[in-house]
Amino acid sequence: FAHAVRGHWGVENGLHWTLDIAFREDECRVRQPVARENLAVLRHLALSRLKNDDTKVGLQNKRLKAACNEDYLTKLLFEWPKSDEKTKSSGNANISKA
Repeated sequence: FAHAVRGHWGVENGLHWTLDIAFREDECRVRQPVARENLAVLRHLALSRLKNDDTKVGLQNKRLKAACNEDYLTKLLFEWPKSDEKTKSSGNANISKA
């Protein structure tokens, strides 16, 4: 039971808290269910891309930098994260062998 509780709080602290602080998710005033779900998907996608970026600043500063710098935004949206380079190359090799 204690392991399950710690696991739940790990998700709460790691994901939901980050969304609340960096993206101000709790302050969102959208009321339509489909729109809320769409915005949640976009926030999760953005959070994933920002966390995988190797720039050594906080999430809020990365968001500000992406808003002000189109080159950085393009890098976030279209370049493979550095940590996935091995996965990408090995994944492509496995596909070509099949």
